[in-house]
Amino acid sequence: MESTPVQAGDAVPQFTQALVPTSVKFGEKISLDVTVQGAPKPKLYWFHEKRKIRDSRHVQLLEEENAIEGSPQVELKSSLVIDRAEEFDSGKYTIRAINRSGLKSSSVNLVVKGDYCLYLSLVLAYMQALYCPLLPQTFIY
Repeated sequence: MESTPVQAGDAVPQFTQALVPTSVKFGEKISLDVTVQGAPKPKLYWFHEKRKIRDSRHVQLLEEENAIEGSPQVELKSSLVIDRAEEFDSGKYTIRAINRSGLKSSSVNLVVKGDYCLYLSLVLAYMQALYCPLLPQTFIY
């Protein structure tokens, strides 16, 4: 596999706004935001605990591109947005910016705090009412 040669004006991606350690309450909206510059335009890849993240109903990946006047570099603003944070969203998030000049990454730990027991008991009560309406109420809330 042959790589594309670096050209005059190329620049390794640089984070001008890196990820910031964050904690949120269970059910809150969270946005992890970065700004990166590079030439040519870097490709951005998000990871949660080393697994690549894709757009879904639970997670949105947003990207905005801006030209930098008088420079061959491009500025990208990227956000990973979770509308309702859940326990499994906790962990290490990494964004990698890659172009033919190189690779840079920024990582952060996200902590989701909350009353998971209350949430679980509500889910169990709902499921019991939905699927077992004739059984006696056996769950303790």
